[in-house]
Amino acid sequence: MSFFPLKLFFAQIKTNLFLLIYWPIIIAFITGDLAKLYGLQYLFIAPEYFNQVNFWAFFIVGIFFGLFTMSFHVTSYVYLSKNFPFLATLEKPFLKFSINNSLPPTITLIVFFYNSFIFMFYQEMMPLKEILLLFLSFSIGVVLTISLMFTYFFSTNKNVLDLFGDRIGTTIKKTIDKPLKVLLKKEKSTKKISSSNQKTKYYLRTPFIINRVRPSKHYDKQVLLDVLQQHHYNGGLLMMSIILLMFILGIFSDLTFLKIPAAATILLIFSLYLMLIGVIHTWFKKWTFLATFILLIVLNYYSPYFLSSRQSQAYGLDYSSSADYNILTFNKISNDSIFRHDYILGLETLKKWKSKNAKLSNAKPKLVLINSSGGGLRSSLWTFNILNQLDSVCDFNIMKHTHLITGASGGMLGATYYRQLYLYRSQNSLSRNFYTYYDRLGKDVLNPVMFTYVVNDLFFPFKRFTYNKLSYTRDRGTELENQINKNTDYSLETPVKKLAKPEINSEIPMMIFSPTIINDGRKLLISPCPISYLTYNRSVNYQNRNINDYDAVEFSRLFKNQGAENLRLLSALRISATFPFISPMVELPTNPKISLIDAGVRDNLGFEITLRFMNRYQEWIKNNTSGVVIIKIKADRATTIEIGSQKHTLSNTILDPIFGVVKSFSTIQIYNHNQLKEYGLSQLDFDLDIVTFNLFEDTEEVSLSWHLTSDEKRQIINAKSSVANKKAFIKFRKLLQLSSDNSSVIED
Repeated sequence: MSFFPLKLFFAQIKTNLFLLIYWPIIIAFITGDLAKLYGLQYLFIAPEYFNQVNFWAFFIVGIFFGLFTMSFHVTSYVYLSKNFPFLATLEKPFLKFSINNSLPPTITLIVFFYNSFIFMFYQEMMPLKEILLLFLSFSIGVVLTISLMFTYFFSTNKNVLDLFGDRIGTTIKKTIDKPLKVLLKKEKSTKKISSSNQKTKYYLRTPFIINRVRPSKHYDKQVLLDVLQQHHYNGGLLMMSIILLMFILGIFSDLTFLKIPAAATILLIFSLYLMLIGVIHTWFKKWTFLATFILLIVLNYYSPYFLSSRQSQAYGLDYSSSADYNILTFNKISNDSIFRHDYILGLETLKKWKSKNAKLSNAKPKLVLINSSGGGLRSSLWTFNILNQLDSVCDFNIMKHTHLITGASGGMLGATYYRQLYLYRSQNSLSRNFYTYYDRLGKDVLNPVMFTYVVNDLFFPFKRFTYNKLSYTRDRGTELENQINKNTDYSLETPVKKLAKPEINSEIPMMIFSPTIINDGRKLLISPCPISYLTYNRSVNYQNRNINDYDAVEFSRLFKNQGAENLRLLSALRISATFPFISPMVELPTNPKISLIDAGVRDNLGFEITLRFMNRYQEWIKNNTSGVVIIKIKADRATTIEIGSQKHTLSNTILDPIFGVVKSFSTIQIYNHNQLKEYGLSQLDFDLDIVTFNLFEDTEEVSLSWHLTSDEKRQIINAKSSVANKKAFIKFRKLLQLSSDNSSVIED
C-alpha cells in the first residue's frame, strides 16, 4: 500500500481509533442508523435556526463542520506526522497532510448531501432551487472556516529549505517559548522519526493531482522533527479557541441569535473532544488509553466535590433546608385524619363536578378521566390535537366532562397547555385559533436545550436563574422550561398554588404529575390539591393502619416547609418529562438526597393513579354517575407484542441477562398495564368504558424528540382521521349520549 491517503487512514485505525470514531457516529446520525427515533437525524439533515430551516441554519452548521474537520486534521497531524517525515520536504506540509487526510470528511459530506436532499425533496416537498441554495450556504460555511484556519497555519508555516538560515534558531525558540506548549508537548527524541515514508510512493499534491514522494533520508532528523512539530502549538491555540468560543456562547446564551442549531453544538463538542485526545497523546504517547482510563477513575472519585453544586433543581422550592425522607415522615404526612380530610375535600370537588355536568345532561353524567402517554413533543401535539377534536365532538365541553388528567412526559405538557388555554381564554377563541396554538406548541425545544448542554452544562454552570426571589443554577433544564414557556406564549407561567382553587371548585380538571424517584422507585405525586389517599394501596375504610409499603409520596406535604406550593408549573412539567441526557435529573432538598426521572419509568399512561382514584371513590361514582369513561391518548408504540428470533451468539449469552431486560422494558410495561387493568377493573362496581386514541397503528413514524419536522407535525394532525380513531370519536359521543349533529366533525 503505497498511496498516502490510504496509508493515513489505516494508520489511524491501527494507532488510535479515537481519531476516527466520531465520523461514523456523525454518519449514523445523518443516516438515521443512530438515535433516529429521538429525532437526531433531522437536526443534521434539516437544521433549524430561529425555528426555520433556512440559509443561516445550513451556513452555521457548515461553519462548525469545517471546525470539526480542521480539529480532525490537526489532531491527526499531531499523532501521525512524525511517521511520514517526507512531509517536511514539501511546501506547506500541513496543507498537504490535510488534503491526504480528507477521506473521512469527504465520505461524510457525500452522505450528508444525499440524505438531506432525499429528505427535503421527497418528504418536505421543498423546491430543488431552494435545496441547492441551502447546500450552497452549507458549503460556504465549510470553505470559509477551513480557509480562515489554513490562512493562519500558512502564515506560520516553514518548509525544510527555510531552515538553512540564521532565522531558524530564533523562529524555533519563539515557538518553544509560547505558553501553549503546556497543552501540546513537543517530541524531543529523533528516534520517533519513522522511515516508513520509504514505503509511501504517492500522495495528493492537490485534491486532483498525484505526485511522487520525495526522499528525505539525507535530511537531518532533528530538522525534520522541528519542521513537523511547527503546528503542534497552533493546534493548542485552536483548542484554546474552541474552549473560548464555548465560554463566549455560554456567557451570552441569552442572545437569541447565538443559539445555534443543535447539529452545530454537537460538532463543536466533538471538535473539543478530538483536540483533547491530541493533548493527552502528546503527553502520554503509547500510554494514552491507560492514562485516559486512570483520569476518568480519578474524576469519578472526586466528582462529588464539584458536582454537588451542579444538580438541577425544581424552581420554587427553597433549598436552604431539607425534608426527612423516610417511612416515619410518610406516616406523619399521611395519617388517618389527613387521609380523611383529603378524601372529603376530593368528594366535595366531585360534587361540584356533578353539579356542573348536570346542566349538560338529563341523565346521570359520565365521569371522564384522561390518561395521556409520554413521548416528547409528538405526545404533546397528539394530546393537544385529540383534546381539541374531543371538544368539537362534545360541543366544546371536554374540560367540563373531565374530572382528572394523569399521564407522563410530553402528554402532560399537551394536556396542561390545553387546560390553561381553556382556563384563560374563551372556548370560541380556543377553537378558532387551534392551528395557531398547535404551531406554537410544536416549535423546536431541542436546539436551545442542546446548545445549553454543550456550552454550559458540560463545563461549570456559572450562570444563575432567579424565580420567586430564590436563586438557582442555570442549566439546560432552565432552558427547556423557558423555551416551552416562550413557545406557549407564557400561558404556563404560574406557581401550582394558583391552580388549587380552580381545581377544587371543578372549574378545570384535576391534574396529577407523577415523576419517578430514582432512589427507591416510588412516585412523587405533584398536585395543587391534597391527595394523600393516593399514596398507598389500602381501602378508604381501613383505619388504624400501620403502613410500610407506600409506593408514592405526596409532594405538597413532604416539602411543605420548603415552599411546595410555590413550585413553578413549568418545573412540574419538566420533572415529569425528564428524558435521559436531554433534560437533567432533578435533585430535591431531602435527607438523604433524592433525584427524579421521567414519570414514564413507572407508568407511561398514568393508569395506575386513575385506577387508584376510581377505587377510592367507587361508592360515590356508583351512586352519582352513569359510569366512567377513560380516554387513553397514546403516542407511544402500538401495544402489539412482536416476537423476534435471535441467534445464540457468545455476545448474546454474555449481554442478554443485563441488556435483555432493558430492551424489554416497554414490553414489560404493557404486560403490567394489562394485568392492572384486568385485576383492578374487575373490582369496580360500576360501568366503565375505555376509549383509546392511537397515534401509531403499527410502527412509530414520528420521532420521540423535542424537535419535530413539518412533515411529522402534519402526520400528527392527520392521524386523528384514521379509521380506528374515527370509531373512537363516535364511541365517545355515544357514551356521553350526545346527538349525532357533530358526526361531520370527526369525518374531516
